[in-house]
Amino acid sequence: MIEVRPYEGSAEDLSNFVTATWRRDYAGKMAFPLWSAEYLRWQLRLDEERFRKYQVAAYDGTRLVGTLLAAPCAFQTPEGRVAGAHGSWLAVDPEYRGQKIVGRMAEERVRRVAEDGGRLVVSYRFFGSKHSLAERPPTDKVDGGKTFIGKRGFWARVLDTPRAARWNVLGWESILTRVGGPFTPHPRVTTAKGVIRPAREEDIPRCVELMRKMTSRMSVAVAWDEELLQHQLLGSPVAQTLVTETEGTVRGFVNFHVLPFLGRTEEPVGVFDIVCLEAVTSRDCVPLVNAALAAMREQGGVLALKIGCGDAPWGTLLWTHFVPRLPDSYLVFQWPQAPIGGNLSGPMHLLWR
Repeated sequence: MIEVRPYEGSAEDLSNFVTATWRRDYAGKMAFPLWSAEYLRWQLRLDEERFRKYQVAAYDGTRLVGTLLAAPCAFQTPEGRVAGAHGSWLAVDPEYRGQKIVGRMAEERVRRVAEDGGRLVVSYRFFGSKHSLAERPPTDKVDGGKTFIGKRGFWARVLDTPRAARWNVLGWESILTRVGGPFTPHPRVTTAKGVIRPAREEDIPRCVELMRKMTSRMSVAVAWDEELLQHQLLGSPVAQTLVTETEGTVRGFVNFHVLPFLGRTEEPVGVFDIVCLEAVTSRDCVPLVNAALAAMREQGGVLALKIGCGDAPWGTLLWTHFVPRLPDSYLVFQWPQAPIGGNLSGPMHLLWR
């Protein structure tokens, strides 16, 4: 008998289960991240017992057969600050499909978020490949307590043309990567008026101030406080954060991580979570982003990605040789309680998971 309950194992076992399941489903068909144990420990806060309740799993006795996980946070919305979570990491053992396990896990996750007063779970449904098993939009706009908000795509920046071309699953993407290679120079640290350096704990209050100013004009955004932002910026070896400082004051920062992605080959890919340039002069925006891109390349990265939600200045992205890709994912809001009203179509600051 299948039982749905909180995940009970280690970060290593969780990583092995999710990535092995995704490999069976998608290897050689589409590119996808290989979620490392350290990454899951960081994002899901698996070492803190109070967050275990959000990590919903399905078991056949002691055998793990499904996962549907969540990283709790708060969001600023048209109705004010609300509790919620970023959700992802759906995996079901192929032997156990067709038994409505996904629905049961989804109901349990929503119940647990609602139990703590949560009103919003943010997730994505990838439709960029015919092989994707992700849910597609229902006929009605709202169905089963969730809303498909719209389509989202990535800004992408090639860091290593030959390896990125070999990594691409689709032949036409490989060709475009090679054609664009001569126009995509290696990122390099350029001269800036401010000092670019790794973030420190004492930077957190200022970074929270900058984020609140940046997200104040957005329809939905992660509501960062000092505890949550410190964990995001400094809470793991996976998390990497650079700040730009002028006359002793932090003016902006970028937060990113590097994960292996499996395409035709397995290669490291950099993912920007936060690009906060709120008080950075136009002269210093490009050097800060370039410094992060150079760090990604030094770590073997072949590509850098930033989800397109309207929270990063497109001018800076273009100057640092990012290009917008076609939308390939649906942004989905799930409502543990009553749906949130107001404008849900403007710029947003959300994480991609």
